[in-house]
Amino acid sequence: MIAIPVELKKLKVEDEFSKFSHIRIGSTLPYFFAPQNYNQLRNIILWATKNNLEVLPIGGCSNILMGKAHNTAVISDQNLPRKLEFRTDSAICSGNLNINYILMQAAKQNLSGLEFLAGIPANLGGVIKMNAGADNQNISNILQKITVMNLAGKIVEYDVSELEFDYRNCKIEGFILAASLKLSAHTDSYKKIKKYLQKRKASQPLKSNNLGCFFKNPTFASAGQLIDKAGLKGFSYKNMQVSKLHANFLINNGSANFQQATQLIKIVKQKVKEKFSVNLELEVKVIE
Repeated sequence: MIAIPVELKKLKVEDEFSKFSHIRIGSTLPYFFAPQNYNQLRNIILWATKNNLEVLPIGGCSNILMGKAHNTAVISDQNLPRKLEFRTDSAICSGNLNINYILMQAAKQNLSGLEFLAGIPANLGGVIKMNAGADNQNISNILQKITVMNLAGKIVEYDVSELEFDYRNCKIEGFILAASLKLSAHTDSYKKIKKYLQKRKASQPLKSNNLGCFFKNPTFASAGQLIDKAGLKGFSYKNMQVSKLHANFLINNGSANFQQATQLIKIVKQKVKEKFSVNLELEVKVIE
């Protein structure tokens, strides 16, 4: 294990990662930090980069399956400053704000544009990094600017046109600090939010321990449908299960560990490959 400087040891998180994760999987990590300001964040990033550790920002922990992470500096944004400012047709938000909080506050201002993200259990930074979306809409469609602390410890602002987005991915390195979102005046935002939440509740196992959709949809099909047609809906491997409601959701039934989760991933990929000659790609980020 790489020695952690005294000033950074004070920022180290000793709790098991399972307490933070939406799927409730994860052990105590060797390099798990929770900085309280940007200067502390910079010091962690520079130390990690100097020691050839991958820098992994985390927010709501709703899209990460965490193993031992021996070569990764995991940095939580939970204690960093928060900001939410609305303007006539936009919002400036810190990356550590939950997307559902942002869209509800926007609705109070009669501002619309975020409703399709209702019910996604993630912070804004994670939503941007994954280019999250639904109903043929993505966060990149309403992004204007992103503020990032890069791996050199410098704070840089990007216009959305400077960044490369694709399906469930944003090719950007560094820690997303804030973003400017383009919104529009509307008085029926609450109705839209309710519609999207009802749709999610009817089709997704929201109350279970999960990380949302585990696999990306191939260009020609739904990953969930392929898994279902491969006969795996409801299939269990030890304490992990393919959801009976939505086959692209893998659930921790209570005491699953990292090895059980990764084994179920392998089983699902193998069965779909055998039946349809399709190589499913992970949407969830897996850290060994």
